[in-house]
Amino acid sequence: MGIISKLVSWKKKQKYKTLLKFKNRPEAIQKKRLLDILKRNRTTVFGQQYEFGAINSLDDFRKKVPIRTSSEYKEFLQRMLEGNHATLCKDEPFYFAMTAGSTGQFKHIPINKPLSREIDNGVLSYMHLFESLCPEAADKPIQFLVGSAEGGKTSAGVPKGFVSGFHYRNLPSV
Repeated sequence: MGIISKLVSWKKKQKYKTLLKFKNRPEAIQKKRLLDILKRNRTTVFGQQYEFGAINSLDDFRKKVPIRTSSEYKEFLQRMLEGNHATLCKDEPFYFAMTAGSTGQFKHIPINKPLSREIDNGVLSYMHLFESLCPEAADKPIQFLVGSAEGGKTSAGVPKGFVSGFHYRNLPSV
């Protein structure tokens, strides 16, 4: 195994260890993560509308932020597609993931750097677990089916496409 493979394996193992560290208290971790997200996004249009700055508990969140369907987010997402990223999230999206879901019409999910890091961490944790359970697969080629990363651009010039293709296209060269 080369040095780069060892470094990648080490990173996967570290991400998996972090995941394991929190496995016995997922509710507490998820509550903390929710409050961190709300605090970070309290100045957005959505955050101000639902008073994110005044939410200090899961009960506060449940009282202030109603369950919504994707169609109820359509106006917010459209504003983001037009370039007003502070509508839903503080961090500017560098990509919009396209998903048709059950409606057959594409919805566009904003992908920003913090969310992308979360996706990457999940993939690295999964890969470590997979390789631990199936060691014979660790140094073998793996085939992935991915969607197209090329879905055009929003009116604000932000790329859009399928998230699997986008992440595959942007894998580090190692």
